[in-house]
Amino acid sequence: MTKHIQENHSTELKRSLTEQLDKTMVAFLNTHEGEILLGVKDNGDIVGLEDIDQKLKRISEIIKDRIAPSAIEFIHPRVEEIRGLFIIRIQVAKGLKQLYYLRKYGQSPEGVFVRKGTTNRSLTHEEIQRRYELDYAPKLSIVDVEANHQKMSFSMLKNYLVERGYHINDESFYTNYSLVNKQGKLNLLASLLCDEANISIKVVRFNGTQKADGIIDRSEFGYQCLLWAMQKAEGYVETLNLGSSTIQDLGPRKDINLFDKESFKQAWYNACLHNQWIDQPSPAIYVYTNHIEIVSNGTLRSDLSIDEFYRGVSKPVNRELSDIFIKLGLIEQSGFGIPRILKIYDKSVFELLDHTLIVSLPFRYEVKRRRKTNKNLVQIFDESQNEPQKIGDLRFDTQNDTQKVRDLRFDTQNDTQKVRDLRFDTQNDTQKRNLVEEDLTELKKRLLKLLKDDNKLSKFELSQMIRISKATVTRALRQMPNVYWVGSSKGGHWHIEE
Repeated sequence: MTKHIQENHSTELKRSLTEQLDKTMVAFLNTHEGEILLGVKDNGDIVGLEDIDQKLKRISEIIKDRIAPSAIEFIHPRVEEIRGLFIIRIQVAKGLKQLYYLRKYGQSPEGVFVRKGTTNRSLTHEEIQRRYELDYAPKLSIVDVEANHQKMSFSMLKNYLVERGYHINDESFYTNYSLVNKQGKLNLLASLLCDEANISIKVVRFNGTQKADGIIDRSEFGYQCLLWAMQKAEGYVETLNLGSSTIQDLGPRKDINLFDKESFKQAWYNACLHNQWIDQPSPAIYVYTNHIEIVSNGTLRSDLSIDEFYRGVSKPVNRELSDIFIKLGLIEQSGFGIPRILKIYDKSVFELLDHTLIVSLPFRYEVKRRRKTNKNLVQIFDESQNEPQKIGDLRFDTQNDTQKVRDLRFDTQNDTQKVRDLRFDTQNDTQKRNLVEEDLTELKKRLLKLLKDDNKLSKFELSQMIRISKATVTRALRQMPNVYWVGSSKGGHWHIEE
């Protein structure tokens, strides 16, 4: 029994051979591989064709005479018999080197088409020019472009390499890691990896499910080595992903993360790796109340199909940067990242635009945010419809408008909870919450995790990443006897006794 045929982004159904056939061929050549079935109605019913030999001859003439440049090697018609009826299946591969067009109209909106869903869309003059520049003009890589400044230091990059067991030879360092171009000048790759890199990676948190809901917080990581900046941004996002801790009856505490940590890591590292650094801004992270977006600028390589992208075929945009990522163990050489994300999420998390790639990871539950009037404090509540509000490990029963809460205690039988060091001063039926310290037990857990990831973080950096005061960080560290500073104030590190 023949499977029902449906029209989609890669399949075009035509009842007969029409004069529009050439447009569909051009659209597939310029977008992705596809097939055209002649003798099949739009609803999938097979009606068949007559005069097959004449139609095959006409198809060959269309391919040869109407399409430029020559696309003969990419288009292959063949005859098939289905339930006694003959149809023609035309396989069209994606052209690799050219922008294809109808010879009669040239490279104009009347002659250049791309596939958009189940339709063939013509490109504007501006889109044709941009497409040519992106896909077909001679490519410059980040190792070809000379850096604006030629005085750079690379102590951070060298430290990363030494920690991975690589020996640094100062005489060959620049060539070994592709930091100079053919003329011997420091290149754009060097300017990304030097100690004073002029890049800025932003993590922006919004007060709702879209940007129009307003910004709660904007954090910036940069002006140092790209490797440092991307890992600092990752560490900060991880503190946001710790989610809420709940107490199930009298059982153990359970942490619920908002999103899958490894999927975010793969999406973020791939965004930094494949970003079009030559003429586009840095990748960015946007955190909403129901999802997190990882945005990189640029497009897929012209020789990488969408199907290959999803299957994890490895064709990095910035090959030399990829080599360094692999040496440092940041990514897998096998193209592990995209398939790893697809183990947890479906393809809908990927949005491939003309010049931007967005990965949107949905949260396991929506975070309801509410601003307080105190300008020095943004108070964020996780709310559920029928449960008390939660702040980390704390739950509040808000049935009474007037509350004074002390002594961190949870009375799970009566839904009455009291929280040490937190007070709600109620005046004129309006609650005002004083700026208070986070519960030290949870704080110590966060500090320990951050220091295990990077034992050179300063107290100030820790306070910025967790969004608390430096004094609170200092007080918590004093109560952690297994964690102490070793060495000088600038060159030392935190030692953690297991």
